[in-house]
Amino acid sequence: RAGIGYLVNGTKINAMFSLNYQQADLQGSRTMPIPPFTVNKTFDNILTFVMVRYNFSKNSNLRFFYRTSTNAPSIAQLQDVYDNSNPLKISTGNPYLKQEYNHSLMSRFSFSNPEKSTNIFAFLTGSYTQNNISTRSFFAQKDTLLAPGIILKKGAQLTNPVNLDHNWNFRSVFVYGFPIRFISSNLNLNTSFNYSYSPGNIDDKINISNSYTISQGITLGSNISQNVDFTLSYNGNYNIVKNTLQQNLDNRYFSHTANFTFNWSFWKGFFFQNDITNQLYEGVNSSYNQNYFLWNVGLGKKLFKG
Repeated sequence: RAGIGYLVNGTKINAMFSLNYQQADLQGSRTMPIPPFTVNKTFDNILTFVMVRYNFSKNSNLRFFYRTSTNAPSIAQLQDVYDNSNPLKISTGNPYLKQEYNHSLMSRFSFSNPEKSTNIFAFLTGSYTQNNISTRSFFAQKDTLLAPGIILKKGAQLTNPVNLDHNWNFRSVFVYGFPIRFISSNLNLNTSFNYSYSPGNIDDKINISNSYTISQGITLGSNISQNVDFTLSYNGNYNIVKNTLQQNLDNRYFSHTANFTFNWSFWKGFFFQNDITNQLYEGVNSSYNQNYFLWNVGLGKKLFKG
């Protein structure tokens, strides 16, 4: 890899730009099973990196990142060898695979007010992958000869990697924190939204899986004294999965995690610790739905000087 970059440092703005040329060589050979097979691929790419930071004040700034990267297929993914260790699900490689080319974007805004002990944090990120290495699944409608001595039985599955475009995801997070002075604590509220778009190949038809996750969280943390400390938190997630072809895999489910932690140092080095968590999964299916508590409690004594 070789490239050139330009860096700017200022009071208000810091920025970096770079452009790189990258060449990757991938070579491999196989003598068994017959016929012999050779992999000899060369990938040439232009890679970009951009970083900009703008300072509104000493307590507030906005950052922006853009980066490209590559991911080459492995030798195993390229070799046309049938793995029939599981006759119901046979897999093989694809010698015509291209490498993945990834685009990543991120922006982040942060603000803090030390006098009022408030803070705001916002985060946006997204990625897009060209030639995404995905999986093709083929279900045999009748007994099919794949190679000498290797038969895909009716109803069995053959999988192999293929390049599919338009794979991308998006995530956003917003956090707001402020003090609750009468109990000497800080309260943090957070909201996030995730979305992913993932294509797959089933019997040479494209299935698009759309996944959505909405999350809401709240955390109350104490700062009462050196001897007393507690944290109360809750985070809930609502998930939606939709498929264009495999609609039997569509799902909606809810999960949450609630936690209470309490630590107390009360007399001559004696201390009490308590941690209780409630975990809930609801809507997946009857066998996976769960609602349980985990409780850890302890009593201890600090020994020796220091």
